Amino acid sequence: MRFAVTNMDKRVSPVFDVSLAIDIYDSEGYGHSAAFVSAHSLPATLGGKISFLLECDIDTVICGALTKEGEDSLFRSDIETYSFIRGSVDQVVKAWESGELSEQRFFLPGCLRVHHCRRMRRNRRRIQV
Repeated sequence: MRFAVTNMDKRVSPVFDVSLAIDIYDSEGYGHSAAFVSAHSLPATLGGKISFLLECDIDTVICGALTKEGEDSLFRSDIETYSFIRGSVDQVVKAWESGELSEQRFFLPGCLRVHHCRRMRRNRRRIQV
């Protein structure tokens, strides 16, 4: 699988919809090691961002906050999300590898848990880890 972390000066970008850069990793899945693939600039528009992620075969996005429109666009595109995450990209990737993204230190201020959204059997399901 391939996942991406929004990147702003080596930290997770605070809002996906206005993120300008992304780092791409290959991994067997959450809780498994990750290998850096590449870093990219993102298009300015939400539609451009989604198209770019689909072209890169991104399965999962790790990001800060998501607007409702951003969350809906990622969901419709079958891209899983871990949102309301903060920290350095290196720390977040290590937390992905060890399965520790649900630790409080990665939550944005005021957030009680990580928001994990994925599609399951055609039904929308939001899982809060």
